[in-house]
Amino acid sequence: MNRIDNNSPSGTYLITTRSGSKYFLEISEATKKLVRVNPKFGLRKDGEQIEVKEIMTLEIGKPAIICIEPLGLGSETFRLTTEVLDIIFFV
Repeated sequence: MNRIDNNSPSGTYLITTRSGSKYFLEISEATKKLVRVNPKFGLRKDGEQIEVKEIMTLEIGKPAIICIEPLGLGSETFRLTTEVLDIIFFV
């Protein structure tokens, strides 16, 4: 699998980035949830499930841009990753 977008099939995806981060993305009919894990570089809400509002870009060879629930003030937060190295789909 080379990319994920807002119309990708339901299931769980494992996304690995150049920084060593692992993102577990769960897509269902009603929601998209994201969990980020990286023991070397911490971000707010690491290890916690975060609601995904929109997948802007998520493709191997490019940084991912994902619009998520607000993590502070405002109506949304944008998560920008390092280059996506791998995407694995689990049913």
